[in-house]
Amino acid sequence: MKTWYQADKALNPIDSWGCYVISIVNLDQLVAEKEYTAKQVLELWIKNYQEEDIDIESTVKDPNGLLEDLSGMLTFLGKYDKNYLPALGEYEILEFYNPKTEIIHFVVGDGKGKCLIDPYLNSNTVKNGYVRSKRIFKLKEKV
Repeated sequence: MKTWYQADKALNPIDSWGCYVISIVNLDQLVAEKEYTAKQVLELWIKNYQEEDIDIESTVKDPNGLLEDLSGMLTFLGKYDKNYLPALGEYEILEFYNPKTEIIHFVVGDGKGKCLIDPYLNSNTVKNGYVRSKRIFKLKEKV
């Protein structure tokens, strides 16, 4: 399965600031076992920008808006403390912070507070920073 990276030129304009968007896409691909094309990721970005779920710098205002336009299998539970351990059926996106650069970066976590997928691929913020908080997502129950 393809892992999307911010620097992928096929994802312009997401490439500069889209670590949270790309992390949501990568997490959804992982959970849904579904691969998205560059065209689908860009269409997702444009649609959610128009719906104001994200802004021009890819700041995610409504993660559930993105999730509904992907597989619809996950729901966003909220921002949690860095020490929170996801329960069964929960997944994490980690917010890293590098105090030297004052840069924030989001990555898909492994469920134990470690980086599983870095959408920037070996970012300095992950290497030299620390987990500041977690965004927790839950697998929706089947009805």
